[in-house]
Amino acid sequence: MPYFTEADEIRDLISDYTQMKQLWVDTEVADYNTRNPRLSLIQVLHSAEDLTGDRVSILDVLDKQELAEDFMALPYLVC
Repeated sequence: MPYFTEADEIRDLISDYTQMKQLWVDTEVADYNTRNPRLSLIQVLHSAEDLTGDRVSILDVLDKQELAEDFMALPYLVC
């Protein structure tokens, strides 16, 4: 499972995701039981044929609010 921390790599992936018809997404939140929870990880699977999870990418967006917002703005993403 690739784990991405660099902003440029994450931006490139988000750009790639705009070309895909369907994504499966799971998120993790830091500081969830405080007044200021923060999105920390976005796990993305982009292939329905992948039953093993080999094509899951993990985007570390903790302290990268603009990247989290870019991901959430994907045109077909239902939040």
